[in-house]
Amino acid sequence: MRVARVLALAGAVALVAGCGSGRQISSSGGRSMSSPAWSPNGARIAWAEHTRVVGQGVIWVSTAAGRDPHRVSGPIDALGEIEWLTSRELVYWANYQVFRLPLGGKPSLVAHVNGTSFSLDRRGTRLASGSSGCPTCVSPVEVVPLGPGAARATVGRPDVQNAGPSLSPDGRSVVFARNLCSRTSGECTVTDGLWTSATRTGATPRRLARVGVCPAWSPRGNEIFFAWDTGYVVPAAGGAARRLPAGANCAGWSPNGRSLATINALSRLAVIDVGTARARVLTALGRATGFAWSPDSRTLLVAASRSTECSSLWLVDVATAKRTELRSCG
Repeated sequence: MRVARVLALAGAVALVAGCGSGRQISSSGGRSMSSPAWSPNGARIAWAEHTRVVGQGVIWVSTAAGRDPHRVSGPIDALGEIEWLTSRELVYWANYQVFRLPLGGKPSLVAHVNGTSFSLDRRGTRLASGSSGCPTCVSPVEVVPLGPGAARATVGRPDVQNAGPSLSPDGRSVVFARNLCSRTSGECTVTDGLWTSATRTGATPRRLARVGVCPAWSPRGNEIFFAWDTGYVVPAAGGAARRLPAGANCAGWSPNGRSLATINALSRLAVIDVGTARARVLTALGRATGFAWSPDSRTLLVAASRSTECSSLWLVDVATAKRTELRSCG
């Protein structure tokens, strides 16, 4: 399962996301990297690079070792999440739209979405997006087909906030956080827990946990991570949730399903062993803002900043914590 975005948990509230603007704003101090992504075959990496033009970004690609860095897009307004659809094609979010971008080709519109992020299934046949995290934004989860054999669907009540969906590896199910909305203020801040559903219109969701944000389906399909006061892992079929170490915020599964990477409350990159629930901080990179696992689960591609002015791109060895700067923000 590919993970290119990490949303920090700010107390026990709904997912925090911009409403009506791009998720990254560049500074005047130089270029800044965000939204790292690793190709399924492990050969290439991609990232967004923001310069002095506020709100614009450009998608870059290089080898996994950082060689041959080059642009694969022109300037994109409000460029957000980037993922690899295949090892030769990217998919990205910009201004509440999702686009496909073949390497060496031109982008094409996939869908208009309500959310500020999206999830892909393992084969890249479906895309899911939910409500924006703004206080009054409501919508069901939208499931968009990307290949043959999949149908477009809407999941969840249309009058509540169904946020942060994560597709199961086979794309047949989705988990999402649900917030109820006040009739007086219209703000959707009352958590209604985590829900799962089949990815077909008319399917009846079931509640998996009474609280939670940032759900993430495990690559093996048998467990789901979610965050609240810390991180938890719950069986996908339902049951008691297992508590992870304090400070485990929104997290991304390693492709082998044995570890979770998270950015803790101090903006430090940490890895949690799912079997033992032991956590360790990998290295001090400054303020980590996003990461992606390598397909072999041995390395993390990390965007991190040492100041408020710019973010650099790093490779971090999970076993040794050795770090290598791939692209400086200077």
